[in-house]
Amino acid sequence: MKKIVEKIKEIYKLPRGKAILFFSFYFVLFAILIIVIRLNIGKEFTGEYEEGIKSSLDVSSVTNNNYHFKYKVIVDDKENIFEGDKLKEEELFSFNNKEYYKKENKFYTTEDGKETSNPYIFKEFLDSEMLEKIVSNSYLEYETNYQSGQTKYNFLVSSNTLNELINNENTDIEEKPNTITISVEEDNINSIIYHLDSYCLNRKSCKKSLEIELEFENIGEIKKIKSPIA
Repeated sequence: MKKIVEKIKEIYKLPRGKAILFFSFYFVLFAILIIVIRLNIGKEFTGEYEEGIKSSLDVSSVTNNNYHFKYKVIVDDKENIFEGDKLKEEELFSFNNKEYYKKENKFYTTEDGKETSNPYIFKEFLDSEMLEKIVSNSYLEYETNYQSGQTKYNFLVSSNTLNELINNENTDIEEKPNTITISVEEDNINSIIYHLDSYCLNRKSCKKSLEIELEFENIGEIKKIKSPIA
């Protein structure tokens, strides 16, 4: 510290010493301000929601895999709609005027019973087991109870969390959080809405926006799915 003071005195005695010290002081001051502002922005965008919480929300009505569903995946304002029935490891659904059958991890077209590729878009967010992981690692921002008996849960989840859960990647992105709204009535989840603009843009999977709307009906009432394959 003594050497620093002596150095400052030497500079002060120079013809342009005062000017050098003046600009040096403000340079350091501005550098500190930039660091403080950056840290505050990081706290605003990636606060405690990054840590996640253990929510009391019961998602078993979806993870039990017995319901009629309608999935709407909206990428840059373009809608992709999947609708059908799910019973355990089986699904029978329509997409783009075609009907598909799924058993375990294999997909078939019902027209000819031939195996085909997975037609789902952003399939990781349609997976019931992944839903449970995402919810348990998200932050419950607030919940709203309605007189009708419906409850809406609003969650925040970071792209860093989603990258870790879905892509097994450890990232450090400063961002506005992605949001999840889950509607529950009579202990059954009837809709889930993901707003995933931050995640999608950081993954370069869209140009401006990604919204996924999941609707569930007839929960626990699907008794059988007719298989189109032998």
